[in-house]
Amino acid sequence: MSIIHQIIAPKENADTSFLLRRQYFSNNQKVHKNAEILDLETSKTAIILDTPIEGFIEYLFEVGENVNVGDVVANIHNKKYKIKDNQRKKTNSSKNISVKALKIASQHNIDIETINKDFITSKDLIDNRETKDQKQINHQSYSYDERDFLKVVNIDGNRLLAKNMMCESSTTIPHSFVEFEFIANELIKKIEIASKENRSFITLLSLVISALSKSLQEMSIFNSYRQNDKIFKYKDINVGIVVKDNNSLSIPVLKAAHKLSPADIAKKLLSIRMDIARGTPNIRDFEGGTFTVSPLDHSSITKVIPIIHPRQAAVIAIPRIKEELFLNDEKEIIVQKKIILCMSFDHSYLDASLAEEFLIKIRDNITLISKNL
Repeated sequence: MSIIHQIIAPKENADTSFLLRRQYFSNNQKVHKNAEILDLETSKTAIILDTPIEGFIEYLFEVGENVNVGDVVANIHNKKYKIKDNQRKKTNSSKNISVKALKIASQHNIDIETINKDFITSKDLIDNRETKDQKQINHQSYSYDERDFLKVVNIDGNRLLAKNMMCESSTTIPHSFVEFEFIANELIKKIEIASKENRSFITLLSLVISALSKSLQEMSIFNSYRQNDKIFKYKDINVGIVVKDNNSLSIPVLKAAHKLSPADIAKKLLSIRMDIARGTPNIRDFEGGTFTVSPLDHSSITKVIPIIHPRQAAVIAIPRIKEELFLNDEKEIIVQKKIILCMSFDHSYLDASLAEEFLIKIRDNITLISKNL
């Protein structure tokens, strides 16, 4: 057996991973030069990879699996090859099945003879419903008559990838939620005065991100993620900010955010937003996020429970400024403005006490930084 070429997931988009959507051939099938062999999709685009050389294809990932930038997704051989044990398992039947699919079949007592394919992947099992009971559940849940609906719309493209990411997060990360609010009248006034006097170009969001970044330095456990029984703490503090452009969302990342001033953050965010609006985003601005902020302060939303992004420990959403009437010591009625921080965190290794401490630290850092405005 001789591998004569490797197909590698390219680095030509704003994400660090792909979803393998489609394979055009089967393993060991002959492919011709320039033949399209698979589809990869990110949260922003879909690409088709082809082979620059003729040979026999060996796929290294299954449809539906995540692929990282730089991964070898397929090999091209100069002749037919023997599928390795870690790629294929032989069962008592005449069929071949991948290791992942065999595990699923064993767990759910699936009769693989009912699947009309010679080589079975995990996706084949999912598509064919996993058990008789599950078939009935799926029938009850998903069988429908299109005449009963105004329209049936498929989730695809970027929305499908986002859906898969959120479903992965909600099923693998045990979410807990805390909410923290603090009075911000003086802070908001300072920002408005500084902006009017052109002393510095800052926004409330840039100030919060600056304070958050410094808090992540001080409580690095929130700049981490859990995988199985290990916690991985990131070296860098890279804060992703959810940005809406028309009907799509993107998450540009501020690299080494703890080293940036609020003014630097505001300018960088403005520059990134302009690139997105022009349709010329820089790929490096969307890589390596370690914590995410979802700003909703310009919306009418007053509370939100955000979903943690995969390979992160927590996420903070910032809804609109809360305004309440308050009677001060002089018996005057004033409008009290409050910032609300809504945080979801991974409860498998973080707890509410730590979350409260972290949010208090953000508030204290906001106060400290604002003294220099």
